[in-house]
Amino acid sequence: MTSESPDSLPDDDFLSLPQFNQSFTVQPNPENGLTAPFTLKYADIGDTSSQNVLLFFSPLMGSRLLLTPKHALASRLHIRILAVDRPGIGGSTPVAAASRLHAMCTIIPLLLAHLSISYVSLAAHSGGTIYALDLALSHPEIFPPAAADGEDGRQGYLAIGCPWVLPSRSGSAMLSVVGMLPRGMIMQTDTLARFIATKVGPAVGAGYQALGRVVGASGGLLKVISGSVSGSGSGSGSGNSEGEGGKERNEEFEFEDRIWGKLIAKMFEEGVEGISEDAVLFMQKGEGSGWGDWGDYDGLVPRLVEGLRGKGRRLRVDVFYGEKDHMIGDAGSKGPIWFDGCWTGGENKDVIEFRSRTVKGADHDTIWSAEWDVAMEVMEWVSGKKGDAVEAEA
Repeated sequence: MTSESPDSLPDDDFLSLPQFNQSFTVQPNPENGLTAPFTLKYADIGDTSSQNVLLFFSPLMGSRLLLTPKHALASRLHIRILAVDRPGIGGSTPVAAASRLHAMCTIIPLLLAHLSISYVSLAAHSGGTIYALDLALSHPEIFPPAAADGEDGRQGYLAIGCPWVLPSRSGSAMLSVVGMLPRGMIMQTDTLARFIATKVGPAVGAGYQALGRVVGASGGLLKVISGSVSGSGSGSGSGNSEGEGGKERNEEFEFEDRIWGKLIAKMFEEGVEGISEDAVLFMQKGEGSGWGDWGDYDGLVPRLVEGLRGKGRRLRVDVFYGEKDHMIGDAGSKGPIWFDGCWTGGENKDVIEFRSRTVKGADHDTIWSAEWDVAMEVMEWVSGKKGDAVEAEA
């Protein structure tokens, strides 16, 4: 366990901290249904003694490392963040697209039990939304029990930054192009990503860090696949410059910006073959149709509501949209409106408190960046400060 300031360690030493490079192996048995040993590599970020735990699901690149630059912020707020390598990425065992959701739903509860963690909050970015919601549906007991009426108590918490929405729902021109590609071409996603990171990136020198941001989030990589790369999506860094704690947040943004190139390089050194299987899963190009046994979010939410009721849970859901979003459409467009409607269209207010808002200046790739206040607001909620992480928009 460590609480060093990022600036107190060389970048390579920071990324090599033991708590960011943990492994957990499960042996097969009749109860877990595994046919071979499964190793899950994970990062334990922030205050590893805290009972306020946030389980984070990253975007297409699926790496445990993406939230490690938030270590100082998480430590300061006394929360613990767990982030895992998805199958075939980093140090986690490879799994085909059709079995990835089942594998994660099997392994993650075992990891939490191994770490003596009873309850977690969930957070996700882009395609990580699919994994987070599938886990919530399969294991609603990971959220704390709701308090009885009139009593102070906890509720479950889920934060989503720029959810993944299929092009059939959003009308996204870019994802529609990707959706028309044959499965075999989408299965080359990891080869393309490696070429960009190891060949194109070093050739442009100082631009490598910016390009690393593009490759490191789902949107930028799919821009390349569809032939429409147009910059890194990185903003000016001014989103956190004002107000209390502004200096600390600016320092965190500068650190995150500085270390990002090395972080991406370490991801590729460890292996990213699994992102091709994720791309197939995200685009529903695998066997059968839909995700898991629920298809799409409009099929999942009613079942999630019933599962939460059955376990005596209540869940607050905060969704943060980028002002500009090349993946699912800009704020207020078809994709975000459809996703919101999945949560607000049924009789679920006794179980789910849903809010969403647009983060001015943010886009699909940078929504969790220290450039904006999303990570701060989510972590403050998890820490128990319970600020208004999302004020519902009219």
